Amino acid sequence: ILPRQLLVLATRLYLDVLFGDPPFYELAWVGAFDHFGFCGSKGLRGSPEGRHAGMVKLLGAAELRSLFAPFRLFGMPMVFGMHLFVTAGQAWATLEASLPFQDQGPSATFGVGTGLLLRWGEAVMVRIETAYSPDATDAGLPVGIYFELDFAY
Repeated sequence: ILPRQLLVLATRLYLDVLFGDPPFYELAWVGAFDHFGFCGSKGLRGSPEGRHAGMVKLLGAAELRSLFAPFRLFGMPMVFGMHLFVTAGQAWATLEASLPFQDQGPSATFGVGTGLLLRWGEAVMVRIETAYSPDATDAGLPVGIYFELDFAY
């Protein structure tokens, strides 16, 4: 059985700056190697995908994780857990708009949520999450529901 991780605080911070004349679809994405949407399951959770876009994007997240229930399924070690998270971010249309004292109006937003975790062996993590963002209240259901099959983090 794998060791338990009773409480882990994980944080991440992304700053994505585009130069020149990038294609419009790149404005809503973050990263070069781990390419993901600014909003959605790996970005600003709870906010509808495509809601925020720009040449400059700042994204931060903090998660409190607990993997507390180890078990075996068909001989494979697994661990069940839960986590709480908060994400916050802002996108600016241009590089000049991201500089201090440029009044472009509020575009910063946040998301909060919780989820279930299942670590399968050493390398696979299954996440089922629900997130609320005040940014999504006009989308009908103001929560995002995510299912991710990814590498263990």
